[in-house]
Amino acid sequence: MAALLRSVRLLKLSPSSLFQISGAKRSGPPLSRLFSGVIAGSRNGVCPRQISLASENSFSRVWSYPVQCMGIHNVATEQNKESHAVVAFDSEDFDKTLSILDSCVRRNGYITQTLLHQIFNDICEKGHSSSNHALLLLRSCGSFLAELPLDDRTSLAHKIWDKMKELGVQYDVSHYNALLKVYIQNEFKFSPTDFLAKMEADNICPNRVTYQRLVAAYCQNGNLDAASTILSLMKTKDIPITENVFSSLVTGHGRAGDIESAKSILTVMKEAKISPGPETYVGLLNVHAERGDMDSLKETLEMAKSNNCNLMNEDIMQVILTLAKSGHQQHVEEMIKYLKHSGGYKQDATVLCLTLITLGLEDTAFQILKTFRHFLNKNFDNMRNMGNFFLKHCVAIDMPLEKLVFFCNDLEESRIHAEPLTHTLYCALSLKKPELSLELMKLLKEKNQPIRSRYFWPLLNLHVKNKDMAGMTKVLLAMQEHGMSIDGYIFTRFIKPIIPSFVKAQQVLQDSGVSLKMEQVINPVIRSGSYEDLDKTYSLLLNPSLTRESIRMFCHNIVNVFKKFENLEKMVKITEALKEIDVRNKNTSQGNVSYLLYGLIIRMSEEEVKAQTDNLRQFFQLLNAKEITIPGNTYKSIKGILVSYNVPELCKDLLSLRDLSHEKAEGVSKESDTVTVAALEERVEEMKRNGKPFDILLKRLFQAVLADNDLKRAFELKMMYEEKLSMLDKIKLMGLCLRQNNVEEALNLRRELNQSNPSLVIDTSKYLFLVKGCCMIGNVEEAINILKEMSQKEVKLDQNIGILHHVLEEVAATGDAATVKRLLDTIFSIQLAKPRGILFKPLIVAHLNNDDTESAVQTTFDIMKDYKILSSTHDLLVHLLKNKETDQMQKVIDFLNEARGEMAMLYDLFFAFLKTGRKEEAKKIIETPGIRAKSGPLKWFTERCIANNEMEVLEEMTDMTRKLYDCDREEMYSNILHLCRKRNDWQKAMVVWTKMQEENIIPRSATLYLLADIMSRNGQTVPFELPKTFYRKTEAEPKETQNVEDSSDKKIDRATAYSMVQRANEEGTVLSADIYNIAMRAMLAEGKLEDAMQIKESASSMLTDFKLTEVTLSMIIITQSKRGLIKDALETLKSMLSTDQMPSQLAITSLIESMAIDGNVEGLKELDTLMKEGVNSYVYTVASSRAILTHFQKGNDESALALLEHLFTKPIIQYNKMFPLIENILGLENDVSDKLSALVERLANQFACYKPVTMLFLKLLDMKREDEAKAILDRHNGVAEQRDPVMAFLNFKAKIPGQVEKIKSILNTVPHFINEDWVKVTLIKCHYMDGDFESARALYEQMREEGTNINELTLKRLAVLYKNQGEEVPFDEPPNSWKFYAKAMRRSSSSKTDQ
Repeated sequence: MAALLRSVRLLKLSPSSLFQISGAKRSGPPLSRLFSGVIAGSRNGVCPRQISLASENSFSRVWSYPVQCMGIHNVATEQNKESHAVVAFDSEDFDKTLSILDSCVRRNGYITQTLLHQIFNDICEKGHSSSNHALLLLRSCGSFLAELPLDDRTSLAHKIWDKMKELGVQYDVSHYNALLKVYIQNEFKFSPTDFLAKMEADNICPNRVTYQRLVAAYCQNGNLDAASTILSLMKTKDIPITENVFSSLVTGHGRAGDIESAKSILTVMKEAKISPGPETYVGLLNVHAERGDMDSLKETLEMAKSNNCNLMNEDIMQVILTLAKSGHQQHVEEMIKYLKHSGGYKQDATVLCLTLITLGLEDTAFQILKTFRHFLNKNFDNMRNMGNFFLKHCVAIDMPLEKLVFFCNDLEESRIHAEPLTHTLYCALSLKKPELSLELMKLLKEKNQPIRSRYFWPLLNLHVKNKDMAGMTKVLLAMQEHGMSIDGYIFTRFIKPIIPSFVKAQQVLQDSGVSLKMEQVINPVIRSGSYEDLDKTYSLLLNPSLTRESIRMFCHNIVNVFKKFENLEKMVKITEALKEIDVRNKNTSQGNVSYLLYGLIIRMSEEEVKAQTDNLRQFFQLLNAKEITIPGNTYKSIKGILVSYNVPELCKDLLSLRDLSHEKAEGVSKESDTVTVAALEERVEEMKRNGKPFDILLKRLFQAVLADNDLKRAFELKMMYEEKLSMLDKIKLMGLCLRQNNVEEALNLRRELNQSNPSLVIDTSKYLFLVKGCCMIGNVEEAINILKEMSQKEVKLDQNIGILHHVLEEVAATGDAATVKRLLDTIFSIQLAKPRGILFKPLIVAHLNNDDTESAVQTTFDIMKDYKILSSTHDLLVHLLKNKETDQMQKVIDFLNEARGEMAMLYDLFFAFLKTGRKEEAKKIIETPGIRAKSGPLKWFTERCIANNEMEVLEEMTDMTRKLYDCDREEMYSNILHLCRKRNDWQKAMVVWTKMQEENIIPRSATLYLLADIMSRNGQTVPFELPKTFYRKTEAEPKETQNVEDSSDKKIDRATAYSMVQRANEEGTVLSADIYNIAMRAMLAEGKLEDAMQIKESASSMLTDFKLTEVTLSMIIITQSKRGLIKDALETLKSMLSTDQMPSQLAITSLIESMAIDGNVEGLKELDTLMKEGVNSYVYTVASSRAILTHFQKGNDESALALLEHLFTKPIIQYNKMFPLIENILGLENDVSDKLSALVERLANQFACYKPVTMLFLKLLDMKREDEAKAILDRHNGVAEQRDPVMAFLNFKAKIPGQVEKIKSILNTVPHFINEDWVKVTLIKCHYMDGDFESARALYEQMREEGTNINELTLKRLAVLYKNQGEEVPFDEPPNSWKFYAKAMRRSSSSKTDQ
C-alpha cells in the first residue's frame, strides 16, 4: 500500500488528466471527456470496463433493506400534465426548494425531517420532478438529517431514488456520487462492486469523485485490499490522489487495527508533496478516539497545531461523537475543552446533540448542551429558547417522563432555559402525545405554573376527526380539574362538529360531569345558528354578552330567513332589537339595521324583489311606523339597486326610511396639446408680420432650438426676443451652456436671473454643474459663492448626492485636494448636505493620487473624528501595503479596530492582502477563530473584482473562504463564472465546475444557464440538460458559424451592422444571423419598422435557419405597440412563445399600455392566458393604472371601468400601486367616484371579491372620509377578513414618517382581526421612522413583559434608536446586515404562505 501511494506523487494533478486513458476511444467533443459531474446528464465520454463487474440484478442487494422512514407516502403521478406546468416547476421551484433547505441549514445546522418529508411529498403530488430536485433530496439524506436514525436515513434515500426514477428523472454520475456520500455518512453496508456494476449497466461513467468515495467506503469497513484495487485503477487512469483519499486510508488502517500504518500515512503525504489538512488529522483523531487513547489524541492535536492546521469546532465534534459511540464517554469532558465558542458553534453543537440523542446517548448530548451557557448574558430574557431543540427531540423519541423532568430541572437551575417544562409541554402537544401532555400539565400545576385553555386545543382536536366524544370528554374533564370552563371557541371548533345541537351537547357533557352554560357560548351560537325559530332568535339578541362581530355575523346570516317573508311582525321585532343595540353601542351613523336592510336587498335577485314587492312595501311601512331609519348613503345604495330592478313603488316607501345624506365632489380636468417643430420659425415670422400674438409659438420654437443643442441660434433668439422669454427659458439655456462647457455664459445668465428675481431657485443639478465649471476654470471663489447662494435659498443636496459626488470626483481628478476640501467644508458648514462616506472618497483619493499617504491617513482620521464616517479604507490600505509603509499601516489597523470593530477590520485587511497578492497573510486572516461570513463585504469585494477583471484574486478569495462559517459557496463560484463569461474563458469555467462537484455544491438554475452560455459562446457542447423555464437572464444559444470572419463575437454597434448589411446586399454576400439582428435593432430604435422587416426578409432568403433573437423580437413588439398595431404585436408575442422565447418586460409593458389605452380588455385577458407567470404584477398594475386614469379624464368611463374590473380580478395585485389609483379616481368628478363604489361593491356582492372594496375602504380612511368608510364596513362583512390588503396598506404607511396616529386610527376602525404582535412590530417601525425613542422603548418593554417574540429586523431598529440616544442596548444586537434579515423575513413569510 505504501509503495502504491508513494508512486502517486508522479501523477499529474491537473483536472484535464481525469479521463485521459491510453488507447480509449473518445467520442463527443473535448469538453465531454473533461466533465466530471453533470446535472441531468449527457453521457458523452469514455466509459471503460470496470473492475469485477457483476450482473445488473446484483445491484438489487443495495436496496434489500426495508424502508422505515416516517411520514413518507407515495402519491400517484399525473401522467397528462401540460408541458408549461413542468417548465415552470423545474427552475423556479428548484431555486425555491434550495433556498428553503439552505435557510434551514443556516438557521439550525440541520434539515428537519418534517421539512424534507413535506418537500418530497409536494414533488410526488405534482407528478413530475427534475434531476436537480433528485440530487438535492438525495444529498439531504446524510448527516444533515440528524433527527433520524442511520437506517431510516438510508431507507429514505432509497425511497427517494425509486420515486424520482418513477417520475422520469434521468440519473447521471452526480446522483450516484450523492448516493455514495449518503451511504458513507450513514455507515450503510453495501457492495461497491455491485454499485459499479449498476453504474455501468446504466451507461454511467464513474469520475474522480466516484473513485474517491469508493475508497472511503472500503476503508470505512477496514477492507484495505479492495481499496488498494481502486487506487491501482485510479493510477492507471491518471486520476490524482487528493487529501480525501489519504484521509480515507488513515481510517481504513485504523479500522483494520494497524495504528502505526495509519500514522505513517502523514509521512507518505509529505513525500507526495501534499500537506495534511484538517480532514486527515480528523481521520487520525477518530482512529485514536475509537480506542479511547486520550494520550494519542492530545499528541495528534498538538501535531496539527504545530503544522498550522486549524481544526474547526465541527472537526472536534466529530471526535466527540466517535468517543461517545465507542463507549468512551468519560473522555468527552476533556475534548469539550478544545471547542471554541465562536460563530457557528450553536449550529454545529445542535447537530451533534441531535445525533447523540438519536443514538441513545442523551447524557452525552446534555453535556454538550450545557456548554451553551457560555452564550448567556445578564439579560436572561433573551436566552429563553436555548435547548428547545433538545427537549423537542427527547419528546419525539418517547423518552421516559422521569428523564425529561430531570433534564428540565437541570436546564432551569443552570439558567440555560427559562421555562423548559412549559416548552416540553408545547412539544408534546405539537407532536400529538396526549398522555405525556396531561402528565406534564399536572407537573406544571404542582409548580404553580399557569395552565392556559389553549394547551388543551391540540388534545381536543385529536378526537374531532374520529368523532370520539368519550375521548373529548376525558380532556374536558382534565380542563375542568385545572379550573377552566368551555368557551365559545372550544364549543364551535371541537364540540359542535360532533354534536351540532347545543341542548344535546349540554346534556351529554353534564352526564359526564362537565359543565356547559349558554353564557359561555352565546356568541358562536348566534353567529352560526339556523334562526328558524325567530322567537328564540329574538331572545338571543337580548343577551348583553353579544359582541359587535357576533351581531354583524347574525345580520349577515338572518337575511336567508328574512328573504322568505314568513312572519313580518317578528322580522320587525328583530330589526327593532337591532336598533336598540345600535343605540346602546352609539352606532348612530352606520349600524346593524343599515347592514341588515342593505344585505337583504343586495342578496335578492330582480325576480325575487318583484315577487316580494308587496311584502317589502309592508315591511318598510312597519319599520317607518317604529321610527326606524337608515343613513343617506345606505339609502342611496339600496335605491340604486331598486331603480335597476325597475320597482319605483318600492323606492317611494324606502324614501320614508331615509335619514341624512352627505355628498362631496370635486373635479379636475386636464388637456394636453402637442405641435410639430418643422415650421415653427416660419409661423413665428408670419404671425409677427400679421401683428398677431406669437408668444406661445416662440416658446415652442426656443425649446426646439435647445433640443437641437444649437447654442448659437438660442442666443440669437434671446437677443431678438429678450422681453418675451421667461425665466424658465433662460434656465434651460443655462443648462445648454453647461452641457457645452460654456461656463462664462452660464454665469452671466445666472447673474441676469438673480437681478430680475433674487428669490428665483434654479435646478439643483445646474447649481452643481456651475460649481464644477467654476472649479475647472480656477474660479473657486465663485464656486463657493454659488454654494452659499444655494444655502440662502434653502436648496438641499440630499436628493442629488450622486451628482455632487461626480462633481467632486472630477475636481479631484485634477489633483487639487485643497479645492475639494474647501468645497466639502463649505457644504457641511452651511448644511447643504449631510456628511456621507461617498462625498469624502474624492478627497482621500486626491491625496493618494498625489502619493501623499500621510495626508490621506490623517484625513481619514479627521473625518472619523469630526463626522463618525469611514471612507475609502480599502484604497488606503492597498496603497500603504504597496508602498510598504508599515508605521502608517499599523496606525490605520489600530484605528479601524477601534472604529469599526475587530470583525470589520479583519475583512478590510483580508481584502487588502488579496488585492496586493499577499496570499499567506490573507489566509491567516480569514482563518481567524470566530470569524464568519459577512454577505455585505464579500459581495462588495466580489463585484469590485468582476468590474476590474481580477480573476486570480477572485479565485483566491473563493478558495480561502471554503471553510468560512455561513458562506454561500454556490454564490462564490457563480461569481467566478460571471467573470469567466465576461472574459469568455470556457476552460476556466470548466475548472470551476469541477471544483463545485468536488465540494458537493448543488448549482442554482441561473448558474447552470450561465455555464451553458459560456460553453455555447465558444462552440462547445453543453454536457448537461438545462432546467426548463419561461424566463432566464442568460441566453445560451449557439452562434452562427457559417461566416467566421463576420461572427458577432466581436461587439459591433448598430450603425456598423446596418452598413454591413447594405454593403452585403449590394455585393450579394452572406452575413451571420447576429449581424442581421443588430441591423434590425438599429432600424427599430429609430422607429423604422418597415426597414427592419425588409432586413428580416433579406436575411431569411439567404439563411435557411435564420432566427430573430429575443431582444429583436421584443423591440418589434414595442414598435408595433407604439404604432397601435396591437394585433400584429400579439401575433409576434405568440410566435415568440411558440419557440420558447420570452419577451422583455418593457415589451410586455408597451403592449399592456397600448391595449389598455385602446380599452381592449379581451386582448388583456388573452395576454394573461398566454403569459401565465411571465407578466410582472408591478408592471401590469402601473401600466393599467395610467390607462384607466386617461380614460376617466377623457370621459370614457365605460372603458375605464372595464379595465378597472379586469385589474381588480387579477389574482395578484400590487396593493401599494393600487392605492394611488383609487385616490386619483376619488379626486375626479362625483359620478366617477360613485361608479367606482358601485363597481367594487358589485364585485364583493356577486363574486365575493372583497379586496377591491377593502382597498376603497382603506383609502377613504386615509383621506379622512370616515363616514363613507364605516358605511362600507357596515355593508360588507367580508372586509373584516381581508388581512393581506390591510396589512399591506399599514406596512406601506409605516414606511412614511409621521403616520403613527393615522395607523392607530385605522386600527381602531378596523375590527381586531390582525395579529397583535404584528401590529406592535409595525408601530415600532413607525416610531423608528419618526425617531421617537421613548415611544419605541415603552412598546418594547411592553412586548418583552408579554413574552412577545421580536424578530431580528425590529431589534435592529430598536438598537439604532438606543444608540442614537447614547444609551446601552439592553439586548444582543443581531450581527448581520439589514438586508440579510429583510430577506429572511420575506422567505419566512413566503414559506408560511405556501404551507
